[in-house]
Amino acid sequence: MAGDKMKLYWISGSTPCWRVLIVLEEKCLQNYKQKQVDFVKQEQKGEEIVSRNPRGQVPTFEDDGVNICESHAICDYLERCYGDCGKRLIPKERAVMSQVLQRMHEAHNNFQQAVIENIIYYCMKTDQTKWDKDLLETKFEFARNELNRWEAYLTKVHEAGNDYIVGDDFTMADVYLYPHVAFCVRFGLDISKYPELMKYYNTLAQRPSIHKTWPPSWKKTNDRFGFLDKL
Repeated sequence: MAGDKMKLYWISGSTPCWRVLIVLEEKCLQNYKQKQVDFVKQEQKGEEIVSRNPRGQVPTFEDDGVNICESHAICDYLERCYGDCGKRLIPKERAVMSQVLQRMHEAHNNFQQAVIENIIYYCMKTDQTKWDKDLLETKFEFARNELNRWEAYLTKVHEAGNDYIVGDDFTMADVYLYPHVAFCVRFGLDISKYPELMKYYNTLAQRPSIHKTWPPSWKKTNDRFGFLDKL
């Protein structure tokens, strides 16, 4: 059975973990074993995970005795080793492949840094009484520019009658981008200010692989954190 020798350790609400869950669904590898880790209890630092991943982080993935960590590495591994299972997420056609790879790395290197790391992580790790307002405004401006860049990308996509970040099909670029967008909404982004991004967010929310793997902790509560409300 597809995926029956696999096991995934993951945390609800983690965009890297969600990324891997989406790929497993798209590749029709749903028979994998899984263990949802309790982050509050720091279960990822326990022996079961550390013996497989010395960093004590998730996602941690096992496939028939092979251990692999880091979400991007896991996604790449699944596409390379199980390319013919389910949906191919990195097209073979050279021109389309180049765009998918570019958007993947832009989502990871630019979107994640500009919005999630620069603002959300700063606010989470810094006592609110010590927030530097001038520094935050600089970070917000940097993030707005990044969001507007994706808004421009999606304007062209939607004008062409497509729904996905690269053309007319769901690819690994969407796997990389969508969890970041949803994470930002969760942390206070008023996505209605970015209509093309909002259309993308709402459309892909209905995709079975995304709907099925939506973070359980997010389903339990609609609480929003206001870190991004100035974007």
